[in-house]
Amino acid sequence: MIPNGFRYDYCTSFNLLKPFATARRHKTVDIFRPWNFNLQTYLFAGYHSCSNENPKPEEQETHQGTSCIGEHVSLLCKDGQLQGALDRWFVMDRQGISTDCKTYSRLLQGCITKRALAQGNRVHAHIMQTGFEWSIIVYNNLLNMYAKCGSLRVARQLFEKMHEHDMISWNALISGYAHHGLYEEALEQFFKMQIEDMRPDQFTFASILSTCANMGDLEKGQQVHGCVIKSGWESQIFVGNALVDMYGKCGRIEAAHRLFDDNQEKDDVSWNALIAGYAQIGNGEEAVKLFCQMQRMGFKIGHFTLGSILKVCASIPMPEQGKLVHAYIIKSGHESNVLMISAILDMYAKCGRMDYSQQLFDEVPQQGEVLWNSLITGYAQNGHGEKTLKYFFQMLWAGLKANHFTFGSVLKASSSIANPEHGKQIHSFIVKTGFESDILVGSAIVDMYAKCGVAEDARTMFYKMPERNVVTWNTIIAGSCQAVDAEEALNYFCDMQQSGMKPNHFTLSSVLRACTSIVSLDYGRQVHVHIIKNSSDIDEFVGSSLVDMYAKCGAIDDASKWFEKMPKCDIVSWNTMVAGYAQNGRGEEASRLFHEVLMSGIKPDQSTFTSILSVSASIAALDQGKQVHAYAIKVGFETWVVVGNALVDMYAKCGSIAEACNVFEEMPERDTISWTALISGYAQHGRGKEALQLFEQMQHKGYKPNDITFVAVLSACSHVGLLDEGWHYFNSMTKDHGIAPRVDHYACVVDLLGRAGFLDEAENFIKKMKLKADAVMWRALLSACKIHGNVDIGQRAAEHILELEPHDASTYILLSNMYSLAGKWDDATRIRNMMKIEGVKKEPGLSWIEVSNTVHSFAVRDRSHPQTVSIYAKLERLLKQMKEAGYVPETNCAMYGMDYE
Repeated sequence: MIPNGFRYDYCTSFNLLKPFATARRHKTVDIFRPWNFNLQTYLFAGYHSCSNENPKPEEQETHQGTSCIGEHVSLLCKDGQLQGALDRWFVMDRQGISTDCKTYSRLLQGCITKRALAQGNRVHAHIMQTGFEWSIIVYNNLLNMYAKCGSLRVARQLFEKMHEHDMISWNALISGYAHHGLYEEALEQFFKMQIEDMRPDQFTFASILSTCANMGDLEKGQQVHGCVIKSGWESQIFVGNALVDMYGKCGRIEAAHRLFDDNQEKDDVSWNALIAGYAQIGNGEEAVKLFCQMQRMGFKIGHFTLGSILKVCASIPMPEQGKLVHAYIIKSGHESNVLMISAILDMYAKCGRMDYSQQLFDEVPQQGEVLWNSLITGYAQNGHGEKTLKYFFQMLWAGLKANHFTFGSVLKASSSIANPEHGKQIHSFIVKTGFESDILVGSAIVDMYAKCGVAEDARTMFYKMPERNVVTWNTIIAGSCQAVDAEEALNYFCDMQQSGMKPNHFTLSSVLRACTSIVSLDYGRQVHVHIIKNSSDIDEFVGSSLVDMYAKCGAIDDASKWFEKMPKCDIVSWNTMVAGYAQNGRGEEASRLFHEVLMSGIKPDQSTFTSILSVSASIAALDQGKQVHAYAIKVGFETWVVVGNALVDMYAKCGSIAEACNVFEEMPERDTISWTALISGYAQHGRGKEALQLFEQMQHKGYKPNDITFVAVLSACSHVGLLDEGWHYFNSMTKDHGIAPRVDHYACVVDLLGRAGFLDEAENFIKKMKLKADAVMWRALLSACKIHGNVDIGQRAAEHILELEPHDASTYILLSNMYSLAGKWDDATRIRNMMKIEGVKKEPGLSWIEVSNTVHSFAVRDRSHPQTVSIYAKLERLLKQMKEAGYVPETNCAMYGMDYE
């Protein structure tokens, strides 16, 4: 027909398809494309029309129609064409063909694969509208769909309405809770199913052991392990692997390794679980050794194993080992796999090597959505907000579609550059693409608005969300903390509890941070009581937050007690305690704790180094700082920007500005903080002109100064009396850089005017400024008045300080010294008497000296040192030599009669 020019029509095609369909010659039908839907239906009917023997003609027609549609829907779903499957199903429904159990199940499974909640809702609605007869198979698929798509409230309601439950029903609900981080609910259902005489199977145990692992709840994990042994599932490889994973994630790596060795059967999942366990405790070297051992023993290294070891290299991080794994992937021919390339790209990004990630991305000939998402996420994770947005728009221009992972990264980028306008544009685009109702994207939008300081928009989006989970609540609570609205964060915490949502360790950590930000020890203690009452165990994450709260609220002894009580401490816990001692002026304890960290075998991270270097800086322990520097070089941390910044700051504050410059010059990468640290160092050493030259060089090289940079610059101008330059930089903050001056900046200007002797101008400047003056600002004016002998302005400044801080000893002392210098002895005596009446005492000052790598501190009249006798004898000799040399002490400002004198 075709060679002779005849064109086949629908009837001809239908009759031609009939024998091919009956004979199952499906490859022949390509000549009939494009197909009419009814022709496709008939073809599929031909494939499956032999299932019934001698059906009646009308039954055969109905069965063929329903069966072929079901098979076609199934094939489309398996091929990932969910929308195509739904389109076929809608046509079938319009034609009056009823939907059977298999078709419903296949559609729901397709929705599960695509996480298509909206489409799943439509299928559910159709089931309800048509009065479909109860089928546990269909309802299990419905339950699984809601659970996997994150709509757990609906899943729970459906579960409770079901006429009966089988093992699949229980597993669907438990795994749904576990997958979405509702671990307590998963455990509740696990114990409830046993009460109802339903024995868990290997899938139940795997889910619940994964739950215990993610909770870090060793006690419950051991209880479940006991149930596994009683049920006889321990030898099943699926459960054995889950046990290894649970013990590894709970920090019991020895138990995990023992179970691994005892397992008679091992697969790549077994090895991956143990490798991940060693990675969990920061032992990347052992994880890499296991990977090499796995190769030597002949186990097939598949994509999953390679992905696991890449995650290990990313989490430690170990970029050099990651390179070796990358080389193995190329050698073994796995590099052509898109997901593997994405994992390598992600590894380099998490190791901070975005240059490698970018190079790998550029070398791939066809960059699909997966690779674009990995690159965009990498830039977002490394704080490169501008580049994240740049590649997001390039991805769209390339015709690729963004998903919820993409939007999460892009919203994070908008947060990092603190640009709410960019964020609002992205939000509008999300609304157009239909992703706003996605719970993960919705939480990211709330987070973006909160971090950009648009609290009202964050609140509006939060209440607009159709469903909220614990992540959503955590986001709004953490956002309120970041917006310095701690009371609002505490209100959200109360609302969360009233809604029935149980807080997790992230929630509790954020609430404790809120208590810290308002320095409310009472609130902090109340939250601590709540944690004890409602949590059977406190993990390292919450424990570290408690230590931090007590330390920052000034209760350092309580922080120390709680730290000692913690059953398990990770490096974050140690860092928190070290930083707490440093912040509370307990440098010796911080140094001792740092040495304990090293002796315990726990590897310090960059936070450990920054904390101990700040301690060395605060007590001017140069030798100790040098030793820490040497150790940082040994373990490879000196190249990290934050460690380099801390080293510059330490050397500058310890008086070694030359060493600070050397570290700065040798840093492979710098940021704004690096430049600010050195500028501040120059300012502290009275080298104001060098500080300003460095500031100009910083801007010339493209680094943007921040508000702290300007504090350092203004301080430099103040220390060397550069009045005109100081005014210029103060005005340029707003005009050229868009930075609104804070109280710190105003205080620097007051100090600048005061040191130059412009006391009236300084007082008027304080009165006219937009912000409310704090005690620091008035104290700067009072100090200047003491230097220049201006009693009138000094007295007014002191009055303002005492209104703000009535028990500040330094104000009384400054005012008394000022009266003494002016010869107003009666007023000086009056101030001393006021101190006694108010019960104000000057805290004795501390001096320290470093001898043989040990810091020795001394207070006035201190006799606690074991070598006191020798020390005072030496002091007597020095005083005698000073007098013989003609030294006469300056006593004009001495506050005679005071206890501390």
